[in-house]
Amino acid sequence: MDIWLTDNFPTMTAVERKAFMQQATSVDMPSSLHTGVSETFAGRNTLLKRQMDASDLYSASESNINAYVNALRNQSYTNAQIEAFRQSIHARNSALGLYE
Repeated sequence: MDIWLTDNFPTMTAVERKAFMQQATSVDMPSSLHTGVSETFAGRNTLLKRQMDASDLYSASESNINAYVNALRNQSYTNAQIEAFRQSIHARNSALGLYE
């Protein structure tokens, strides 16, 4: 998100970017799920990945959500629950002005 903010709000200070990112949408996942499937855990969050995500935040959100779908199903979440989770993330990101 830092790259997206820098590109779209070049006058925003580092302190302002940090404050915005602290308000960004996040999801609390069990560490076993996060470490196993997250697209951004450890070395998976490369500069190229961050640049690609910054170019299309909606697609980045979709990709991140999709990375968890099978793991959530294995934890007995239903498709309806996963879709509600997806919609709530997109609604919050839209409300923050990250995308329409």
